Amino acid sequence: MSVTHPPHDSAFEDLYRRFYERTVRFLIYLGCPREDARDLAQEAFVRVLANIGRFHGDAAWQYIKTTAHHLLLNDIRKTHSLKAGAPTVSIEGVADPTAPDPTAEAKVIIDEQTHILRNRYRKAIAALPEGLRQCLLLRQRGYSGEQIAEILRIPHTTVRSRLHEAKRQLQAELGEAPAEIDWREVAGESDDEE
Repeated sequence: MSVTHPPHDSAFEDLYRRFYERTVRFLIYLGCPREDARDLAQEAFVRVLANIGRFHGDAAWQYIKTTAHHLLLNDIRKTHSLKAGAPTVSIEGVADPTAPDPTAEAKVIIDEQTHILRNRYRKAIAALPEGLRQCLLLRQRGYSGEQIAEILRIPHTTVRSRLHEAKRQLQAELGEAPAEIDWREVAGESDDEE
C-alpha cells in the first residue's frame, strides 16, 4: 500500500529547499546570531506550513521574510522582558575580607547607586512610547542605525530622531547621573552613537 502525501507537502518542501538558507542569511543580516537565526528560520517555516494555502508564487518569499522578521522582533522583546524582570547582582563591589581596602567601600556605594539607577532606567524605558522604546532597545543590543531601520522598516533618519528623543526623555525623567557613575554604563549604551 503506497502512502500519498497531500499536495501542500511537496509545495512546502519546495519552499523549504528554496528559501531556508536565504531566511537564515536574512536574519543574520539583521544582526541575529547564526544559531538563533537557524532556530527562528525553523520557526518561520513551521508557520509557513500552517499557512501554506494563503500565498502563491512570488508572494512566498515576502511572506517568509515578513514572518521571520516578526519572529525576530518577538524574540528581541521576549529577551528584553526576561532581562528586565531578572534581579541583577554585582560581584565587582564585594571586597576581599582579608585585605581591607578603603576604596572598596566607595566602590560598593557606587555599585549600589548604579544598581538603583539601572532599575529606574528600566522603568523609564518601559514608560517610553513604543517606537522610541523599540529603537532604544535595539540600539542597546548593539544594532546600528541602519540595521534598526531595516528591522523596523523605517527610514534611518527616523531611527536617529527616535534615539535622540528617547535619550532626551530619559534624561528629563532621570536627570543626570552623579559624576562618579558612568551614564553609558547605566544605560547600557556603546560609545558610538551612530
